[in-house]
Amino acid sequence: MKSYILHLENPAENWENSSPVGNGSMGLSVFGRTDTELLYLNEETVWDQDPELKPAGDFKDKIDHIRSLFLQGKDFEAAEWAEENLSDSFNRIASFETAGRLTVDFANKGVAQAYSRDISLNDGIVTVKFKKQGVETVQEAFASYADKLIAVKYAFSEPSGFVLGYERELISEMTVRGDTLCACCATAHGTHAFCAAARVVTDGSVTVCGDRLHVENAREAVIYVNIVSDNSAKNYREVCLKGLEAVPYYEDMKRRHIADFSGLMNRSEVSFDGDERLEKLPVNQRIERLKNDDKAVDGGLMSLYWQFGKYLLVSSSRPGTLPANLQGVWGERMSNPWNADYHTNINLQMNYWQAEQANIGECTAALFSYMNTNL
Repeated sequence: MKSYILHLENPAENWENSSPVGNGSMGLSVFGRTDTELLYLNEETVWDQDPELKPAGDFKDKIDHIRSLFLQGKDFEAAEWAEENLSDSFNRIASFETAGRLTVDFANKGVAQAYSRDISLNDGIVTVKFKKQGVETVQEAFASYADKLIAVKYAFSEPSGFVLGYERELISEMTVRGDTLCACCATAHGTHAFCAAARVVTDGSVTVCGDRLHVENAREAVIYVNIVSDNSAKNYREVCLKGLEAVPYYEDMKRRHIADFSGLMNRSEVSFDGDERLEKLPVNQRIERLKNDDKAVDGGLMSLYWQFGKYLLVSSSRPGTLPANLQGVWGERMSNPWNADYHTNINLQMNYWQAEQANIGECTAALFSYMNTNL
């Protein structure tokens, strides 16, 4: 199968332009910045709960009655009854929230050259490359479904380093010991909590300085990330840290991830005739070319776009996870647009339109399981 690369030549100016990776339950948004990198974190169960917004006690009975009318073919009666009896039942749920952001403050400052930021859609890996003062930095990031962890690797052509930090609103406890940074946080109304932890494995040195980790004299350094909320485990902090105690060897983890991810992505493709020379251009330039010239053609960009749709679903909806929300499994805010919830008017369905036609039916398992278990 052809290799599909979403190629860019600039760091993300904002979250909407970042490069996403995900394993169904966790998401990472890579900005690709060259002085202080931003890595936005998400975990599917980090949801807030407004204690003042509670569904009516008989809501489930009402839904069951409406379903029975539909099953009897009484569509008009179902709609009429719902309008008359559900007026007090549409309290908006609270928002899906960010799990915070890691900051990677590079020791090597200055103007970057030879910059690229690529998403390998086949493999589910984001790669950022740049040079500063003759030192090349290569950053790889992926979220492993097989190992249930996020990994971000840095490789430097000369010994270098960075300072790793964590930021978020409502941090209740921050501990930094040895090679691990651990933050416990509350959701917006304080009704739920979660733990986000990052461990650094490197051939250089790792020291603690306040609430940050300092990495020095490293040729390679891998940041492993785990996130667990109280929606998944009462002892969420212990479970989160336990997942980082015996992290896998990076190359083995990467091989398992590629085998898993590409096993879904490589099942299907849609090919349109296009100019292969255009594939060397950054995606934003290809889009601008089409916008500015109504006679321009780029069939390869249409193929890439179709693959990117698959990529987002494979990254945010896997067996055993929650289904993809309005933003998949990614979000930068404490309160995301439309709460990043499950809109069944059409938006939720649109996430899954491509699944069966693209031969990635396993990605619908999360949706059907959620519907059959919780609704």
